[in-house]
Amino acid sequence: EFAMAKLLIAAAFMAIVAAAYAGDCCTGVDRKTVLRQWESVWTAQYDSNKADIAKEIFAKFFVKQPGAKSLFARVKVDNPESAEFSAHAIRILNGLDISLNLLTDPQTLNEQLAHLSAQHVARISGGFEPRYFDEFQGPLLETLNEVTSGFDEHAWEACYGKIATGLKVKF
Repeated sequence: EFAMAKLLIAAAFMAIVAAAYAGDCCTGVDRKTVLRQWESVWTAQYDSNKADIAKEIFAKFFVKQPGAKSLFARVKVDNPESAEFSAHAIRILNGLDISLNLLTDPQTLNEQLAHLSAQHVARISGGFEPRYFDEFQGPLLETLNEVTSGFDEHAWEACYGKIATGLKVKF
């Protein structure tokens, strides 16, 4: 009887922990919120702002992760106003756009993230570290909070966290 009671307590504890973690997973409500807020800053009507938003995110990222800056030397990171760096920053945010829009299609999202993950594995020799995916969250959310009304940090943390986890799948 004592062993059975211990087993039931352990099972109950695991259920509570699982429920707590489930609350941090990008829920349907989180996805809708994130997509609505993302669309408000990344739609075609804001094309002229895309480069500015992308460069601002990267400026904040490089302040927090100065070692990552050298990874972008070929796209003229030292001249953030250059067309090369602007185009690259937009390409990265367009990759995020695709991933955000695939949050409602988990299988396709997983394939997309695995593809991007494999591309970044090839950059390890150049100094890329998978933790950069996690470290990008702060500058991203900070910038989006500045340009989005009613910014929902919890929803973004949950959904970007899901994407960052997928981006590290090949490491």
